[in-house]
Amino acid sequence: MKRYIKLYIILAIQILIIISMVASSYLIFLTGERVFLEVEPVDPRSLFRGDYVRLGYNFSQIDLNSVNHKLDSDYPSHIFISFKKTGDYWQPSFISDSIEAINNNHPFLKGKVTSVYDNQIWAEFGIETYFVPEGQGKDIEKKISERKVIAEVYINKKGIARIKQLHFK
Repeated sequence: MKRYIKLYIILAIQILIIISMVASSYLIFLTGERVFLEVEPVDPRSLFRGDYVRLGYNFSQIDLNSVNHKLDSDYPSHIFISFKKTGDYWQPSFISDSIEAINNNHPFLKGKVTSVYDNQIWAEFGIETYFVPEGQGKDIEKKISERKVIAEVYINKKGIARIKQLHFK
């Protein structure tokens, strides 16, 4: 009987681990703040990932001369971008390499800096790819190139985001 109890406990722990992995991704949709971000065209191709579209944003490449910022390092590894709602969409309002400098009253994204050159920063935020139903990738990419796509994104209090869906203008 003791052997079966140990087996059930081990099995329950494994199931809980799997459930927690899935639930952590969906928890952002329940607790995060919903923002709408304008999407810009990017042109990738991959035979191995299935049908997906690659998304760019007006904050993926940042000109430090055109946005308020406070950077303690010339080559930060991570940045935080605070957003304010402008019209129907959210726009970057402040950039920092320190989470303490960010106004927590506004949603913010944590991004990994991929390149720094000549007062420009390129960063990724984990919302650059979006899987789509089979056969719809090219149609959605065409709409993206026409700037007719808006991403509905949820951002949690740690700056981690997930795309819920794409909307078409």
